[in-house]
Amino acid sequence: MRCALVCVLLAGGPASMAVNGASSASPDDGPAVESTDAVDLALTRLSSDRGAALAALEALANTSGPIQGKAIAAWLESLARGPERARVPELAKPQLDNPTLSAAQRIAVFGTYLEALAQVKPPPVSEDAIAALTTRLRDGTTDDEQVSYWHHFAMWQLRTQHFASAEESLTTAIALDAPRPASAQRAGLLRNLGVALAQQGKLDQALHAMLRADTLMQELGIPADAGLVANLAGLYVYLEDWQHAREYAQRAYDMAPEGSAGQLAALNMLGNATFGLNELQTAHDHFERSLRLAIQLGRPAISERNNLALTLLNLGQPREALTRFQDVVRLADASEDRVVSAVGRKNVAECWIALGDRAEADQWMHEALQIYAKEDVPPKRKELLQLMVENLAALGRHEEALQRLREYHALNEEMVNSETKARIASLESDYALKSKDIEIALQRAELQAQQADLERLRGQEQNEQLQRKMLLVALLGLAGIVLALWHSLRLKARANRDLMKMNCEIEAQRIRLQELNVAIRKQSEEDALTGLHNRRYLQALLASTELAERDNVEPTLAIVADLDHFKRINDTWGHQVGDEVLKHVAEQMRSVARAGDSLVRWGGEEFVWWCRGANAADGPLLCARLQAVLAENPFQIDGQQIAVSASIGFAPLPLWSGQGAASDIAMRLADHASYLAKRAGRNCWFGYTPRRAPDAAQDLRQLSVDALEREGWVECVAAPA
Repeated sequence: MRCALVCVLLAGGPASMAVNGASSASPDDGPAVESTDAVDLALTRLSSDRGAALAALEALANTSGPIQGKAIAAWLESLARGPERARVPELAKPQLDNPTLSAAQRIAVFGTYLEALAQVKPPPVSEDAIAALTTRLRDGTTDDEQVSYWHHFAMWQLRTQHFASAEESLTTAIALDAPRPASAQRAGLLRNLGVALAQQGKLDQALHAMLRADTLMQELGIPADAGLVANLAGLYVYLEDWQHAREYAQRAYDMAPEGSAGQLAALNMLGNATFGLNELQTAHDHFERSLRLAIQLGRPAISERNNLALTLLNLGQPREALTRFQDVVRLADASEDRVVSAVGRKNVAECWIALGDRAEADQWMHEALQIYAKEDVPPKRKELLQLMVENLAALGRHEEALQRLREYHALNEEMVNSETKARIASLESDYALKSKDIEIALQRAELQAQQADLERLRGQEQNEQLQRKMLLVALLGLAGIVLALWHSLRLKARANRDLMKMNCEIEAQRIRLQELNVAIRKQSEEDALTGLHNRRYLQALLASTELAERDNVEPTLAIVADLDHFKRINDTWGHQVGDEVLKHVAEQMRSVARAGDSLVRWGGEEFVWWCRGANAADGPLLCARLQAVLAENPFQIDGQQIAVSASIGFAPLPLWSGQGAASDIAMRLADHASYLAKRAGRNCWFGYTPRRAPDAAQDLRQLSVDALEREGWVECVAAPA
């Protein structure tokens, strides 16, 4: 069963600006301190007597004086935090032109106005109108104030699901903020940029932005932010890296206050991660707790209801799940949350499939696809298209199934190509090795300190040598100097011993540092589970291949092997057995690899066999050899055999003589060939061979595999039936 969970990334608001703004009070106004205390006193009464506190703030907001601006900002923000929030847009908009407000207070009111406006369904104001308002308010402001305006505008765009526009606004704000020293505000901008990118399916860029935010907060000494940690967990959910997702979600849960919205988000992420790890009962418990907490917090709890229903479906209770999913669709439609509405319809379709009514399922899926035509979220649309292909094929509507398959393939190639995988792997590896880099820096600092001690000892020795010469000259006339000379020699002997000891320690330190560098380099390029090379190693290999001279590229064959039905092995036997199967496959690949070949675990259940000196003509033989060794050596467990097979694809490099390695194109062709093998029924191979050479000046990296084949530059070959 596919993961159709609702994974909600949290956007953090702009860093608060001071709204008090001390101003001079006239004699008639009374002491400014007393008036300021009146606003603060009213705010302290909000929790005990909300009605009286709001009435006091409203009275202060309508009374002219030095604290009127502060009172207006505090009153509107208090309304926005409670059931009176529906009144805020109408009350706040006129205040944006109130001359009583300072620049900081106007920004605060603007943020409150947009926050409340985003909760009104349907949105009463267009994006263009909000953009025009933002532009007008920014006129004549400082760069720092402009950053705050852009950030508030971007937060409104995120809340109203204008993700591409939010990305543009946040990028503008970050550029404006760049000349100033790093700050918590910039960390918030980077975090929210990560949210906008992730919702568009730009997962590698989103991971980069959020890790930058996390690193910046550490450098500034700011305590870890639970919302950011929860977002990193959500991002790893999108990447289907369930173990990292669970680790970050647990961190976020431990950091969040008891019964808070942050704890609610962390519980949902924990449910997503354990669901991905196939720990269904644990996921069910997390989602049940998150639903109770959401109701306590007065939330509609749409995503929590959806996720709980999905665990019921996967626990074999489709009828109960169907009822809950229909509630999700009803609530999402009522709140005009179109993304969750589409996800809910897709999940209703899965229930009907489980109940044996594929025609009814088809109707729900088409409704979901119509929503995605307007509110596109690539990761979720990809899940929907994959389910539609299988359902249409089961209904015998093969032409429609083929059309959806092409849409799925185009979207998949856009979202997850070999370059994206490499960038994600590089980001993860760089972030994971940061602590080891720090350890090396400390070792180097210690070595430098010891070298400074050595220089001091050498200086002492030179000084003693000078003293000895002076003593030798004086010895001709002064016999008593002999005793001083003897004492000097003793000092020299001791200095020599200290010098030798220090030399030995420095040499041992140098050896330890060298060993640490070797271990870290090996760890950064080796897959911990299988012992094969990892994607970081492959990325470096591809880069070095590209640097070779055009006419001096070593012939190489890239073979991609994607294990068949590996999720079924995990679901049936558990992830521990799945890991053992991956190690077993790695051993079988070692048995067929030739001298000089490289074996790489590309990610999950995908492997790359880098065959130096081989060409396209060798592809069928090498693929068949790998198929045979997997078939002849099934995995053994408790006296039972687990058959393991792979869908294999290959492509040579260089593809065309005199045009360089084109290693990224070759890897894309090999990856696509393994996809064709998977689509053709698995446990077979496909490959690509070069044909007519294209114009050397043409940039082929932007072209799809289908376009390369259509132009007659490459030709697809397949295993005999």
